[in-house]
Amino acid sequence: MSSGQDVIRKSLDLDGFGVSADPWLSSVTNLNCFRVSISRCAQTRSFTQAQATGFYTARVEASDLATIETMVSRGFRLVDTAITLRCDAPLDSRRNSSETLDFSVDKARSQDRRQVELIASSGFRHSRFHLDPNFPNDIADEIKRSWASNLVLGERGDGCLVARRNDRVVGFLGYASSQDEDFKIDLIAVAKSCRGKGIGSGLVSALQHLAYKQGYAVTVGTQAVNSGSVRLYESLGFRFHSAYHVMHGYSEVSVS
Repeated sequence: MSSGQDVIRKSLDLDGFGVSADPWLSSVTNLNCFRVSISRCAQTRSFTQAQATGFYTARVEASDLATIETMVSRGFRLVDTAITLRCDAPLDSRRNSSETLDFSVDKARSQDRRQVELIASSGFRHSRFHLDPNFPNDIADEIKRSWASNLVLGERGDGCLVARRNDRVVGFLGYASSQDEDFKIDLIAVAKSCRGKGIGSGLVSALQHLAYKQGYAVTVGTQAVNSGSVRLYESLGFRFHSAYHVMHGYSEVSVS
């Protein structure tokens, strides 16, 4: 993998943390990737001693500054502050904005995969991977490409909507849902040449229509630094729900 700089080799202090492998991220990045839980885990000590080399991710509640300080002292770095927004307005207060614009929204088909991948591979600047100066941008782009591909193929989430203009896919939205939880926007992007034309709003409104018809709210996570995304969701009735910090750690590994 290639990046503009090397990650400094060092060991993370993982004692007392719960650690679990992230097989999908490992397969995409060719790194040993792990998720870190702040709560204590009896298996942690032996696990981390056996597999201490790799890339680690932790999420910490935004108000938990003491844990942030602890994570930093253990070798982690704060890379992102993510926020969750929620909209639970009734169906009749929202309508699919694509009905009045020059594009349509429908379910993704297998033949849309390549167009969706192209949009995803160049459609993100504010993900936690893109914000991390120690993480190669080409690998960050590949993560989003693979993520979007899995949404179209039905290997991730519960559905994928696409926006079409003249039979060309110009945006997509993948989502997850369950009988007991809200509909959650998993990934959304619009082709660079088509931004600012209401396509993102149309995709979100289409999901709102689908969710509210079944009696569910819609939630979405985005980066606090991504003000454009926050403004979009607020204009569609979303309001702040929660926030957390994302920490990255590299243990005895270089990603360059």
